[in-house]
Amino acid sequence: MTNILNIENLTCGYESKFNIRNISFSVKKGTFTGIIGPNGSGKTTLFRGIAGSLKPKAGKMLLNEKNLVKLSYKEKAQNIAIVTQNIETSFITVEDYVLMGRLPYHSRFTFFESKKDYEIANKYMKLTNTLHLKDKFMTELSGG
Repeated sequence: MTNILNIENLTCGYESKFNIRNISFSVKKGTFTGIIGPNGSGKTTLFRGIAGSLKPKAGKMLLNEKNLVKLSYKEKAQNIAIVTQNIETSFITVEDYVLMGRLPYHSRFTFFESKKDYEIANKYMKLTNTLHLKDKFMTELSGG
């Protein structure tokens, strides 16, 4: 099975604060991967580095064998999704939240989701065993 994400000796962080150093791992295509650790261990810093909101100080990040740093915002958005525990999601259903993942695939003036968008969202909610939650509001779900 091929790797979809390769992180090699990544160092990133903040000017005067916490940095993660020499982080290396890979994620195989078709797998679910969790990053776990105690508070303050660098999980959020790692995600921000991968997502591009923190510039890496050293190391290499490859997504589908392409340099992640050089990908356009649209390419990143089409391939990376991060759901944080603390996010303002009042009055939005689980289905609508999942459908937001389809926005990078819409043209500039697309205002409504297509049948295909709903089919894809339902496919992935089934895959993650969350389809039964689709009509619940995000605020009704536990943080865990």
